[in-house]
Amino acid sequence: MQLKVIISGTFHAIALLHLTRPAIKRLQQQRGESWRTHLGLMAVGPNRKRLLRDFLQDGGYTPKVNVLRQGMHLQAKHFGIEILANDCEESPEQINSKQAEIQLLPLLKGFGEDDLLGVFQLQADASLTCAWEIDTPFSGESLQLQLENFGRVLNVEERYDIIHGLTYADAQPATRQLENFGKSRMLKHIFHVPRSS
Repeated sequence: MQLKVIISGTFHAIALLHLTRPAIKRLQQQRGESWRTHLGLMAVGPNRKRLLRDFLQDGGYTPKVNVLRQGMHLQAKHFGIEILANDCEESPEQINSKQAEIQLLPLLKGFGEDDLLGVFQLQADASLTCAWEIDTPFSGESLQLQLENFGRVLNVEERYDIIHGLTYADAQPATRQLENFGKSRMLKHIFHVPRSS
């Protein structure tokens, strides 16, 4: 039996990057007024790996934090989930989830007073289709969302869950396909600084 789970709504990418003020100053000198845009593209843009490597080589340091998380935003306004077993719609009463809380303070551990944690975000209207081949009838209890709550990192009080994974009977999907609808939009960057004790 083929099982498909289609999650629609907002695809969200979040990059967390350790920055030093001298490296940012060098970037400002090189890029002028467009330095913030370049910093965002470097963190979450399509050429992230190359731009980030060049920035770090030029800046002369290795970041303590270089994390990229991407997935569907659970609390997005137009969030929806559709489940198809052999093209027949299923409506489970409940979908299980495994939740993790992303704390801000551990991310700033070891930062000096001239260091910053940059938080960069990219969003797009999208749908994510995950598919499995299963041998038994569909059971909603076997479906589990893996969630990470970035509320504290993004300075929001309510939950901000990113669905970064989805399993059925503890198995990863055989295929995952993301389809974007329209252009991606970069959100305003957030900078966190360590508090002196």
